[in-house]
Order: sequence, then C-alpha cells, then structure tokens
Amino acid sequence: MAVSAGAACSSGTVRRSAVLEAMGFDKHQSGAAVRVSLGWNSTTDDTDAFVKNWNRLAAQRAVAA
Repeated sequence: MAVSAGAACSSGTVRRSAVLEAMGFDKHQSGAAVRVSLGWNSTTDDTDAFVKNWNRLAAQRAVAA
C-alpha cells in the first residue's frame, strides 16, 4: 500500500491537478488530496487496518486543532 499527496496525474509536481479541478474540487480541496494505492496482493484486512489507522490519526489531528 502506498500513500501520496495529490492526484496521480500531478505526481512529482507542485501544481494543481487538472483532473481534480475538472471534477469540481476547489484549490483547497485539491491541495489536500491524498491518493492511496493498493498492491496486487493487498487484502481486505490491509485495507481495514489502513482505514482504522487513518481514522485514528484524523481524530488526533482534530483534537490538536
């Protein structure tokens, strides 16, 4: 599993993704985009673990804000 900022079409650049713009996302939303890529052998358990940890981190950030 890999996690990266932005859309795949803007990988390696600092400019706004044309795809996210075309989908109607504003500058702030497209700048906050996160891409999660699964491997060929990723399992449901892997995905569940990612979501659980992502939610835990998001909750910690909300408390800190």
